[in-house]
Amino acid sequence: MASATPGSLGIYYEHPDWYRPLFEALDRRGVPYHAVHADQHRFDPSDRTPAHALVFNRMSPSAYTRGRGHLISYTSQYLAHLDRLGVRVINGTSAWRTEISKAYQLTLLEELGLPYPRARVIHDPTQAAAAAAGLRFPIIVKPNIG
Repeated sequence: MASATPGSLGIYYEHPDWYRPLFEALDRRGVPYHAVHADQHRFDPSDRTPAHALVFNRMSPSAYTRGRGHLISYTSQYLAHLDRLGVRVINGTSAWRTEISKAYQLTLLEELGLPYPRARVIHDPTQAAAAAAGLRFPIIVKPNIG
């Protein structure tokens, strides 16, 4: 695995097993990259020299189910930092914003005129009964993130 150098590919990821096949394929092909595990990652907001020309964001919103929920917010801040530096990011800020918010996904579906099940967005479980008024059963309750 190549170390981080300007101009290289950074793969920012969270789950240690999901990307092993990708890393093995890149190694076989001799593609230089730097595996950036979110658990060990940190950045200096004053550092204006990007470590990578391209970052592939593979953070997962389901990280909270593995005790890494704090990385969801952290990733948002890291992506904003990369935006500020002008780093090209696959699954960058806009994609991440959509991925981590079911409420935002519903807003986009509405804006695009695409069908989706009737929904209500609440921020407190005590609002659930009132929000369910007018919905048909069965009702599915999903967390906004994860």
